[in-house]
Amino acid sequence: MGIAPFLIVVLCYSPSVQADAFEAFGAGARGMSMAGSMGAVSSDHSSIYYNPAGLVFGVPRLALGVYGSYDRTSVLLMERPTGYDPPGYDERLRERQDTPEAGSSGGMTIGGSFMPLRNKLAFGGILNLPFAGAARLNTHFDDEREQYFSNQLAFTRLGKNSRRESIGMGLAYRFQRWIAMGVGLLVLPEIRTINRVYTPNAVDPSKVYLNLDTENGLQESLIFGQDELGLSISGHNEVQVSGTTDDEAIIQKIDVIDGYHPPRATLALAGRLEDGTVLNVEANWFGWSRFRDHHAATAGFSDTFEFRFGLELPFSGDSFVRLGGAWKPSPVPDQVGRTNYVDNDRFIVSAGGGKSFTLWDQKFQIDAGIQFHGLVAIEVHKNPLNADEAPPCEDEESRLCDEFPDPGRGATAAARLRSQGFQTGNPGFPG
Repeated sequence: MGIAPFLIVVLCYSPSVQADAFEAFGAGARGMSMAGSMGAVSSDHSSIYYNPAGLVFGVPRLALGVYGSYDRTSVLLMERPTGYDPPGYDERLRERQDTPEAGSSGGMTIGGSFMPLRNKLAFGGILNLPFAGAARLNTHFDDEREQYFSNQLAFTRLGKNSRRESIGMGLAYRFQRWIAMGVGLLVLPEIRTINRVYTPNAVDPSKVYLNLDTENGLQESLIFGQDELGLSISGHNEVQVSGTTDDEAIIQKIDVIDGYHPPRATLALAGRLEDGTVLNVEANWFGWSRFRDHHAATAGFSDTFEFRFGLELPFSGDSFVRLGGAWKPSPVPDQVGRTNYVDNDRFIVSAGGGKSFTLWDQKFQIDAGIQFHGLVAIEVHKNPLNADEAPPCEDEESRLCDEFPDPGRGATAAARLRSQGFQTGNPGFPG
């Protein structure tokens, strides 16, 4: 057997890590079967995600797919030691608790491509729709502020982050038999809102008059450059309370990001044997150092390199067997300080197959794939601090902080007693 010429593809593009089923599982059953190792071999509508230039190397098609998953990841909290509860800690709306398994989820994909100039110019589109619904946001704080909300921790890149819609389109042009160029575009909703609130009775804030000024748009990310992408809400609340002495309204800024995608660069190497066997190996760089959390705060993550391989073997005529694997290291540093970004190193093994057949004079293809994701379990300890070492919880503070620092000279005895010692209600403390 001879070896066909190898193809080297260098890509720079953004949609990736945190945010959707394509990154978590792969775009299309073939990509799923090969652990997402498709940078140099994709040739259908899934090329919009992997490598838009691949659109022109395939044939026009329409594709429908369904996927499902079961998530067994969980976050278990260590028991809180006594003596660190801030005032009123036992009156929180929800008790501190573990994060249970996320359970089952799924969705469907619709995609297709066509060629106005056969083997020269191709267009394509792909749509992923989770069964749970579109444009869903689920934000949380990654520090002590979350004690007032869920009082739990949440995975930074997994969990609900893999249950999000994706919309993509792309085009490709073939200059020579062996060279082509493509560009793709992924989009997510972008919402701008101004909420004007008037409270007629300051004693009873449950009654309000409310006006909304909301604009819905789309945020785009080119699969060609160094763009970033995320589902975002921006704007502000304009609050007036009857009986206050200030003439001006209270402005509360809104800046929310969900499903952040960092920039990515991919180097892929593929080869095809004369019998149809295909091998693709690739390395992916992710610009995680630019990550912003749900409240647009930078997190001090590190850039990472991920590695994947995929193998496709012909079997019995028009049938194929596929295998794949991937290693995805975590960009998150040790969470020994104030923040609780939960993430693990992860490996993927995958398998699947496909078969082509003719029915009603039309060519059909059925593909199926399955994956196993393994998270390397970790244990995190946040060491308690002495009262004189713990800094106050200011905006830029990254260390484990005292929520009620000592008031200093002139304070009453009751105030001193209330603030005595190191106090934190951080859900991630002590580990």
